[in-house]
Amino acid sequence: MLFKTTVTDKHWHLIYKDDAAKAFVTSRDKNHTHEISLYPDPATNEPRLSVALAGEKPHTHETEELEAVLSDVPSTKDENKVTEEAIGLFKHAVKIEEPSRKKSIEAVDFFKGEHWTQAEKSELNSKSRAHQVYNYTQAFVDSLSGLARQNRLDPRAYPMEGSDDGVADIVTAVLTWIAKRSNLPQQEIRVFEDEVVPGRGLFHINMTQRNNPLGDVVIERFPWSDGYFGAHHELDGSDATHCHKAKWISFQEAIARYPHIKDKLESQIENSHEYPDVDDEVHTFIRMMEADTELYDKAHKRLRFIEHEIKETRIAYFVSAPNGIDSQEVSYEAYRKAETIPGLNLMEFPRDRIRIVVTVGNQLVRNYYPDRPYDGFSLVAVYAYKFDDNDWCGKVESMKDAQREINKRGSQAIDIVNRMLGQGYAYDDETFNDDKDRDNFRKNAGKPGSLNKVANADRPPTPLPTAPFPVELLRLHSQNVEIMQAVTNIPPAMAGTGTGYESGSALNTQKVSGMVGNERIFDNFILSKQAVFRKVFRLVQKFYSPERIARLVLSAASDPTRMEAAKIGGREIPIEGRTPEQDQELMQYIVKMLETSDLNEYDIMIGEQPLSPTAREAQLRLWMEAQNHGMQVPPAMLIDLSSLPNKGKWAREMQAMQQAQMEMEKMKFNSEMAKAGRTPVNQTGG
Repeated sequence: MLFKTTVTDKHWHLIYKDDAAKAFVTSRDKNHTHEISLYPDPATNEPRLSVALAGEKPHTHETEELEAVLSDVPSTKDENKVTEEAIGLFKHAVKIEEPSRKKSIEAVDFFKGEHWTQAEKSELNSKSRAHQVYNYTQAFVDSLSGLARQNRLDPRAYPMEGSDDGVADIVTAVLTWIAKRSNLPQQEIRVFEDEVVPGRGLFHINMTQRNNPLGDVVIERFPWSDGYFGAHHELDGSDATHCHKAKWISFQEAIARYPHIKDKLESQIENSHEYPDVDDEVHTFIRMMEADTELYDKAHKRLRFIEHEIKETRIAYFVSAPNGIDSQEVSYEAYRKAETIPGLNLMEFPRDRIRIVVTVGNQLVRNYYPDRPYDGFSLVAVYAYKFDDNDWCGKVESMKDAQREINKRGSQAIDIVNRMLGQGYAYDDETFNDDKDRDNFRKNAGKPGSLNKVANADRPPTPLPTAPFPVELLRLHSQNVEIMQAVTNIPPAMAGTGTGYESGSALNTQKVSGMVGNERIFDNFILSKQAVFRKVFRLVQKFYSPERIARLVLSAASDPTRMEAAKIGGREIPIEGRTPEQDQELMQYIVKMLETSDLNEYDIMIGEQPLSPTAREAQLRLWMEAQNHGMQVPPAMLIDLSSLPNKGKWAREMQAMQQAQMEMEKMKFNSEMAKAGRTPVNQTGG
């Protein structure tokens, strides 16, 4: 849409191609413009632009393409400065997340049942007292995890502004295939449990060539403890200015990956225990990094491998055609020149670009701009509770005090019972003949059938009355469990305390009651999944050809477990029985739709169709109850809600059997009517 002229007489012009008027217009510079026309190039016979003479000093310009606004390589070449900036941002993220991470590590320990500190256990052991663990925390987390498993949702594409629904069907099929190929049901549940327990889960979007040289889009769980973000407010972490994927790798692996910096890595391990004060700022920084335990682990000979994703913000200048559709980003100078061309729309707003810096220990490995079609980071955060002061926590945080109280009161009850099991006795100085008989009595009094020698059989040791067990401890235990249920918003029915004979409506009621008070957890999770699939969608646009997308759609449409045939733009794709010619024709149909549609006009949402067998089972019970009360329920729908293997095949066979039975009934009816002389057997037009 936009071109430029070469510089002549210390100025140049911006050229706008007006498709509507079929003409070219130049910007006004030095108080003049030029007329532009097309002429055939004598060498190639291709059309070329001709810039006519203009101005008080007649002159011409050659034409050329506008230079790219963004450079393909980072401008900073100083490796020390790049490393210092990246590691400095990482250390900042470590510092601001430290309070939340301490709580998160403790929450993970609570989930695993580590509720007592080592000091507490040592003290109780020294006093021969119990330190019991009643892990209600894990049970409550499992209840939320089970609810999430029962309500997994499909990705779905929706057209925007009246776009073609057929392309939305194609995109939906591809996204569903990618989710299945990435084993997303298992990956997302692990992310959800990270959201609930430590408080933050992480999705990772990546391209891999492990199974396909063309590259596959992969969605996976990233360990929550290895991901760091700068300060942010958005629940998916999208407004942070930097993000870091930090993993420990062995010294041997580091050398194998980067043999060209082997000597530097070896030096770092050897000198990492201390650093001297050096006047040279560069060397001081390097030695400080060598001594930083965030970057090295000398005891285990490990180094920190970090991918720093740094967001670079700029003011972007866009020029769009009068139709408001075609637009192009230009430099600030070209933007100012465009102001002199009538009809153009000018816009300026902040835009971001991600730069990736890879470091091993304190050594720079790469500094580059990734070929990434989506905005933002490759990590998408999922929070249970996120606060504006950058603090975050999970559901387990509110359970800790109640869980500690349950354990303490339960252990106290055990201690009391242990003391009550031994009978107390009273005796005086004349009860036993000597100290030996007294000590023997102490040793054997609690044993069944023990024999003890006393001085006078008429004056044996007198048993003392025992105090009753304090039942208040049991009531307190129950109250603490109820407190945990209250602070977690998890009713008893969600923890599996039902009878197992609940009706479908009862199961649905339990599900709804379990969602009440936990909507935040599930809404935040769905929000982040939407962000994930939007990024996946952009990767598909860039790296998947129309032919490959068409093959994926046909593969998904041929799944024998499908209950219904897939539809693309209202056109049904048979599940089986297609000929090679039909497949080829369908391929061409899908490719044509993709090539003639603008995929930027489609948005990604999360659909409402549950995937899990448990949720379908609850719906199945509801419909079976309705059928028992006289409602006509299609058998195919009951099969669809069931968990039968190959149910799509059996549903089609049942439908064929029903169709054949209907035909037989019709033939029988016609035969009976013919015998009665009411209708002819064969009806022909005349």
